[in-house]
Amino acid sequence: MIQAEDGIFIQIPGESEQRVLHPANIVGYQDGVYTIALEEDDITLEVEQDLLIFYERIRDFVQQTAQVEAVLDAPDESQIVGIRPIGDPVSAESRQCYRVSTLIANLSATMGQQENCQLADVSSTGFSIISSESFSIGNQVPVELRYENERFPGIGCIQSIKELGPNRYRYGLHCIETKKSGSDLTRGLQHISTAVQRIQLKRRAAG
Repeated sequence: MIQAEDGIFIQIPGESEQRVLHPANIVGYQDGVYTIALEEDDITLEVEQDLLIFYERIRDFVQQTAQVEAVLDAPDESQIVGIRPIGDPVSAESRQCYRVSTLIANLSATMGQQENCQLADVSSTGFSIISSESFSIGNQVPVELRYENERFPGIGCIQSIKELGPNRYRYGLHCIETKKSGSDLTRGLQHISTAVQRIQLKRRAAG
């Protein structure tokens, strides 16, 4: 059972080809329904929508199915919903399978010629970057991720492109392992992915 003070992530089935984890705060519990506040303001959920929820339980990272029971009015921009977990949690310790949203962490990256791009999400093998520079699917692009005063350079191959507005794109990339690409990018992805998940969960629990 999830504790009321736990932090969680939600995954929206069918949202994209990548399994992206979105952070949320648990703000209440009653009769088997948890009230959660989403931290990202660009997510829209509906009643009876199916979800996957992720959280830590006795040092294990687990996942559990859930369903949206209610969408509530919120005093600010965050969305408040009621969710009901279904069934039993199972291990989700293969964290390399999941991308965690990093938008609220405000992490920056260099992609191509553009510095200070926004790192949107990250897993141990892939990541998304928001940039105004134009690329095509299949392009191999030099990138550098930054986290806690460390730099992780390498080469990423563009797998997907989503236009966010005039001259603004969200690129999904996969890390390319070659002798020339450098191994720092792979190490950085693994480090950032796990670190951000744990930091966000701890911050939610402390709050």
